[in-house]
Amino acid sequence: MNSEIEFDRDYRYIIEEPFIKGLLRILILSALKEGEKRGYQVYRYIVNKIRLKVSLSTMYTLLKELKDKDFIVNIEGVYHLTEKGRKALEIFMRKYNDIKSIFI
Repeated sequence: MNSEIEFDRDYRYIIEEPFIKGLLRILILSALKEGEKRGYQVYRYIVNKIRLKVSLSTMYTLLKELKDKDFIVNIEGVYHLTEKGRKALEIFMRKYNDIKSIFI
């Protein structure tokens, strides 16, 4: 039983969490490519797009992370895609064209 619990924890930490967070980062950029949005609007976009239960705290953590790396900017509570963010999204879409339909 303990090994199953340990497996579940390891699976979530090594496989699931990095994948989900990476997916969420791309979805944030995708949402902002459509136009500027407040944090909650980005959250609603993602929840409606993939029907995945995401906490607001996770969403705002990822928004801050993307802002700190200059992929997005926050002007008076409204998030905008930067040129760096636009380029990153374009590269991702080109590289992983087979899964593009998820993000459109």
